[in-house]
Amino acid sequence: MAVSPSTFVWEDQHFVIPFGVMHSRAIRSQPGELVNFEVCSFNHYATLDLPALQDWYRGATFWELFRQDARQGLFLAYQRVLSSAVTQEEIYYSPATGKEYYSLLKPWQDGVLAIGLALDRLDQLDQPKTLVLQSQPGPPPASNCMPSAQPDPRITSLSRQMTACQKVVYSYCQTLFSV
Repeated sequence: MAVSPSTFVWEDQHFVIPFGVMHSRAIRSQPGELVNFEVCSFNHYATLDLPALQDWYRGATFWELFRQDARQGLFLAYQRVLSSAVTQEEIYYSPATGKEYYSLLKPWQDGVLAIGLALDRLDQLDQPKTLVLQSQPGPPPASNCMPSAQPDPRITSLSRQMTACQKVVYSYCQTLFSV
């Protein structure tokens, strides 16, 4: 039986975070090479989007829980984020679930903080917004270049929500994961 990873509620006094949030810490070999991640903490929405988390136990690793996704490049994405200390935002397909996910991976205290959402749940976020969106700068002035394809407005809106969500999550993580 899976044990709840944390009694910590991923919400603040004003906003419920409608995204999956998961924190994983690096596991290194004796020479210091990154070999895996320990899945340390995650919220309820992460369990909805990632069924493998139902098998979570204290000490569970990324390769144990997400083997198919890790083999398809997700482990390399985590590794790249951790080694470069640069946030990565992408849409990827999971062979384990057969779903596409919008994810934002951020380095966090020798680990990775993943904030994400299965794209099949996008319609739920079209309801009244649960997060306050920061004002975004206007589009750049028109140029004489060929027009580029316009991004899907739902993905653009989700990107803005992810930014707001990220700020809330980081404020909690400073307390929750402080060493």
